[in-house]
Amino acid sequence: MRGKAGPKRSNRHPTRGMALINALLVVTALAAVTLALLARTDAARQRLGMRFAADQAGLYLNAAELLAHRVIDTSTPLDFVHAGQAWAMPRAAEPIDQGIAGWQMSDLQGRFNVNWLSRTDGMGEAARIALPLLARGQGVPAEVASRLRIALDPLSLFRDSAFGGGAGASAPPPLPLAAPDTLRLVAGAGGARLDALMPLLTALPRDTAMNINTLRPEVLSAFLPTLRPRELEELEARLRDAPFPDVSGFLEWAEVVFGPENTLLLENLNLTTGSDWFEARLIARLDTVVLRRSAVLHRHPDTGRSVTVFSMPEVD
Repeated sequence: MRGKAGPKRSNRHPTRGMALINALLVVTALAAVTLALLARTDAARQRLGMRFAADQAGLYLNAAELLAHRVIDTSTPLDFVHAGQAWAMPRAAEPIDQGIAGWQMSDLQGRFNVNWLSRTDGMGEAARIALPLLARGQGVPAEVASRLRIALDPLSLFRDSAFGGGAGASAPPPLPLAAPDTLRLVAGAGGARLDALMPLLTALPRDTAMNINTLRPEVLSAFLPTLRPRELEELEARLRDAPFPDVSGFLEWAEVVFGPENTLLLENLNLTTGSDWFEARLIARLDTVVLRRSAVLHRHPDTGRSVTVFSMPEVD
């Protein structure tokens, strides 16, 4: 009689299963590493592409700036500048290579020059009176508007206090100012308090005249606070239809429309009908890259050629 057969032995070796699992783990790890490397390679490629596009868009900005110079140099008379000329026309989408560029120019001599307050003549006195009025008209608190005037007066004994005074306060910057944004250092002028005022300000040489053909209505109202809205509307309509070719013609017109007292105030101001200082707001696009820049352009009155004296990128 045969004895009972014992249990059958499995032909599978236990280490073979473990080896297969390890092999699968290795393959999975290699696949993960490969995917990670591919992702890093793709990200690096995208970064390189973005960097190339940014560099290329920067070249487009340079080209747009050169075109803006050409417009000023070739189409704008030295002694008769107004908003109906080619320089004032916005250029939104000029094709350049594979992208587009554009610009918008404004006449800086149509703004309030903060460095007028450094003058000791009638223009300087009028500017010291006008600046607080202009600031308050743009929502700047009265005490801050008063400090702005003190901060720009080289003869004031209180310039330190206008910038806060005491330890840790901002030291008064030298005059004349290089940029109106410096006024944000005045005590109480931080944050958004000067945002509405800044587009009306510029910082040019103190002997620069204001262009009556491009003068902002808010600025004129600060110098002539008794002007009525109707009179300002008459001036705006006149400038649209027939800008003034000379200052004497403007003063004759002002005496009739604004009255003798306001005209007398105007005669104390440094007026002109030409301009040599412009601001160009530039933009360039290439695919998804958008770059912006702000540049101050100065045209030499002797040669008629303009140069960039200040340039900085703009960030949204």
